[in-house]
Amino acid sequence: MMQGDSTAAPRCLWRIKRWRGDPGLSDIVTENLFDNIHDDPRWMACLRNVGKTPEQLAKIEFKVTPPQAEGTTASGGANL
Repeated sequence: MMQGDSTAAPRCLWRIKRWRGDPGLSDIVTENLFDNIHDDPRWMACLRNVGKTPEQLAKIEFKVTPPQAEGTTASGGANL
């Protein structure tokens, strides 16, 4: 699909449905090549199919544990 070619939107959306699970779709929400089809009523259905609607993404829980600094314990005290 060429950027700015909204006539290719239906074909592109159909292909995206077929490629579900393709790691190349990880950036579909932020990829500017798709900006011109965001207003297409099928866009949200397409995102839903690949698990990328705002609601689906908001449900993902992230638990980040920062690495411990050298010389400290898990409780934050000094490791002597």
